[in-house]
Amino acid sequence: MQNKKIDYKAVLENCEKLPWCALVTTGRVGTDFFQSLLDSHPEIFVFNGILFFHEFWGKSVCANYPEDINHDDIVDEFIGHHLEKLKSKYELLERKNELGEGKNQSIDLDLDLFRVHLLNIIALRPVSSKNFLTGVYIAYSMCLGQDVMRKKLFFHHIHHIWKLDRYLHDFPESKILSMTRDPRATYVSGVEHHRKYNSETDQAGHVFFVLNRTIEDAQPLRNYSNDFMVLRLEDTGNNEILTKVCKWFGVSYHQCMEKSTWGGMKWWGD
Repeated sequence: MQNKKIDYKAVLENCEKLPWCALVTTGRVGTDFFQSLLDSHPEIFVFNGILFFHEFWGKSVCANYPEDINHDDIVDEFIGHHLEKLKSKYELLERKNELGEGKNQSIDLDLDLFRVHLLNIIALRPVSSKNFLTGVYIAYSMCLGQDVMRKKLFFHHIHHIWKLDRYLHDFPESKILSMTRDPRATYVSGVEHHRKYNSETDQAGHVFFVLNRTIEDAQPLRNYSNDFMVLRLEDTGNNEILTKVCKWFGVSYHQCMEKSTWGGMKWWGD
C-alpha cells in the first residue's frame, strides 16, 4: 500500500463514525482468547491484545506538555511505550513470540509505515485521546494490510471494569462486553495456576481477592447505562452463540472466529 495513494481524509471520515465496544474481564476468564477470535475479522478493528491506552495518555510527557502536542513526539512516545504490541517477539508472557503453525513467527509491523499512517490520520483532527486512539487502530489495521473501509466496529480491550470511566468519557455510547467463566475454573486459574509465575500471590489475601471478584462478576456493569453483554468462555466454541454476539456487534459472523490468531498467525495460548 503506497502512502501517496491513500485518501486519509476519506478513511477517517468513514471510520470515526463507527461504534465502539469495550472488552472487560471478571478475572482469568479468557478475554485474550476471545479477542484472538476477532483478530482477523474483516469488519472489526482489533489491536494486539490489551491496550491500557488512557493510562498511557494520562502519564504521557508529550500529551501533557503545557504547549501544543508535537505530533512526531507523541507518535514516537506511543511506539516506544508499546513496542511489544507492534513487534510481538518481545511479548514473551503471552507467548506471542511463538505464533504460527511452526511457533516461529511474530507480529512485526513496519514501524516507519505505522508512524506515517498515524501521523497522517492525527493531522486531520485536533490531537486528543479519542482521536489519537482512533488513529492507532486505523494505522495498525493498515499495517496488517486490512481493508479499513470494510470495518464496522472498533473493539477495544481495556481489561479491567474499573478502567471504564476514563474510556467512556471519550466513547460514551460504547457497548461493553464482559467475559465470565465457570467459577471453579476461575479459582484454579486465579489461585492455583497464578502461583507458578507470581509467588507473591501465594497468600490468603489473594485467595480472598479472587473469590470476591468471582462472586461480584459483571455486576458492576449495572452501574452504567451502556448496553452490555456477558459471554461465558465455555460458549466461545458455539457458533450459534458467536453469531448472536456478532449480531449484537453489528457485524457478520466470519469463519476466522473459529481460529485463535494474532496478526493473522495461529496463537497457542499464554
